[in-house]
Amino acid sequence: MTYTFTQLIDIYLWTTHESLDGGLKGCSEFSMQWSQSVTGPQRSQYMVSKYVIPMVVFSQHCVQLQYPSENLKNYRNLMIALHALPLFGMSFQFACTDIITSLWPEAHDTLRWGGFSAETWQVLIVVAVVALDFYLTMPEASVRNMHIGTFFSVVSFLWFTEGTLAVGSKWCTYCLIFTAVYCSEPLWGPPASKMEAEQEKKALCKDA
Repeated sequence: MTYTFTQLIDIYLWTTHESLDGGLKGCSEFSMQWSQSVTGPQRSQYMVSKYVIPMVVFSQHCVQLQYPSENLKNYRNLMIALHALPLFGMSFQFACTDIITSLWPEAHDTLRWGGFSAETWQVLIVVAVVALDFYLTMPEASVRNMHIGTFFSVVSFLWFTEGTLAVGSKWCTYCLIFTAVYCSEPLWGPPASKMEAEQEKKALCKDA
């Protein structure tokens, strides 16, 4: 569901690009601030880029932290609240989305969300945090390893094909590979009977 949100954002931005005279234009002078807002034809895409995209990314963190397990069950709300902090930073840094050249599979136009290219170390912190979320909330090794492995594969592929991790639009497009991973869950997921047995065992231990 949350990945679908990112696709809807991309659809909106590309539609806006095609409808505007001159297409999407960056407005870096409106980055690093919240006190001013763009006027004119770029205003709507500015509002989506600066405020809606961070909310969509935050929704992904919220869903990831809803994994049904007993791990850190009483701390999930705190974890979600902590994930909101970098999203405020994203909103602060973002301005108008612009068009840059993507390298793979051939040179073509792609969206640069918010017209901002984060430093690689900043993106790697986010990658590490998401992987840690999977590790802490997923007790089943096969589920945990599949999520972390797929996520690292997506990030690595983006790095090797584009030379940067800052192309958010393509990053989320590649994350659609999770759709195929989830469809194949019967092949790698733990048997339902095993999960139910483990839950019953934990419940008995808790009652004891």
